[in-house]
Amino acid sequence: MFKFILSLSVLTFVLFLNLTAVPNGEPVAAKDTTVENVTTQEQANIVSTLKDKLHSDLTEQDVIDQFGQPDQKMNDDMYGLPSFRYDFKHDEHYSLDADYQLVDMDALKNKQLEVIIYFDFDDNKNIRSAALYYVNDEQKIEEYRIFADGTEKKMEIE
Repeated sequence: MFKFILSLSVLTFVLFLNLTAVPNGEPVAAKDTTVENVTTQEQANIVSTLKDKLHSDLTEQDVIDQFGQPDQKMNDDMYGLPSFRYDFKHDEHYSLDADYQLVDMDALKNKQLEVIIYFDFDDNKNIRSAALYYVNDEQKIEEYRIFADGTEKKMEIE
């Protein structure tokens, strides 16, 4: 129970108040934030809050300032440009080691992950797109994506 309360407290502090927790001078990264036993409404609030943080004018540094260090840094498959992955976890032991962009649908469905966010950047370290993956109310995996021009796209992918 203590772990659950602590997880929600950290998540609330980092996400809902738009502040960066700084223990020992280091930002709390998404990989350090575990989300446990949330209700459907709490999950919807988390997704909504994360969507609010995705903007078309973010830079690489803005993303790090808001979300901490990514769980993975890689180059995207199509253009070879920088990409960050953030995992918001239910299972603190979850990890994914891949050199390419991958949406771990099984981990989302099995509740190991609450949300996956990918940020793709251009050569100038400005955002090209940001994609948020989560399980929607119909228990289907949904992608919400925002592009550099401000265009938004939402679709079920499985």
